[in-house]
Amino acid sequence: MVLNPSIDERCEIVWDKYWYMMRQREVTRMGFVKLGFYNRFVPEVLDPDEPMNDAEHIFECLNLTMLVKDFFGDLWPEMFGYAPDWLGIYDQMLMHELGEVEIGDLTDDGSYDAFVKDAQEDELNQKFLTDFPENVRRSHLAQFTEFQGNRCLGRCIDKAVFVLDQGIFKSYGIEGNMNCKALNHTLTERDLFYAQAAGSDRPVDAIYAHFLDVTRGLPWRFIFTGIIEAMYRAEYGENGEPGKVPEALKAFY
Repeated sequence: MVLNPSIDERCEIVWDKYWYMMRQREVTRMGFVKLGFYNRFVPEVLDPDEPMNDAEHIFECLNLTMLVKDFFGDLWPEMFGYAPDWLGIYDQMLMHELGEVEIGDLTDDGSYDAFVKDAQEDELNQKFLTDFPENVRRSHLAQFTEFQGNRCLGRCIDKAVFVLDQGIFKSYGIEGNMNCKALNHTLTERDLFYAQAAGSDRPVDAIYAHFLDVTRGLPWRFIFTGIIEAMYRAEYGENGEPGKVPEALKAFY
């Protein structure tokens, strides 16, 4: 199958568009500023290292969903034998973090009991949906159950954005640090495993190793690895050369 543009070209475009769309996080909604909602100075353009919140995480998941749909949706039936329910994935993305309003964001680093978290989120999700129309409620519950199963397209999108966001911050010269987590929180066994497997102390490499591990066997994973590789090329180069995924991570492919 000859594609125009090619898969690699599409991945490059998706990374470029994702990076541009994520710049919206820096734009202050000025109506609130002008009406005196804040008791502090708020600039028109925020610093790029502003902490990310759940609403922005939902926003980035929707961004990536749209871009994957627009640049790869036409290929999906031929490559994978079905057409995704893109509207259902949008709904899934909008609702997948609702439980965190009550329990907070528990990072996927092995520092908590995933079964307990899933049960809590499922209970809170069902409570939220109690008075929705019955057919809609069943649909949303099914979408959430699919998401918690960790093997759906929506879950892949959710995991991919955390890898891509490393490149967003890197484009501004901002990088996280595994040692920071070691000093201020705890490096879990999972953190240590992926960092050692990547042969690197850069968070992006450990996070990408985790993504590769949890998405292993998914037929569409190569689309996301292509986008992430485009991010590496664009943001992690040195001396004028494109960046490369560390060779050690190829073992996870």
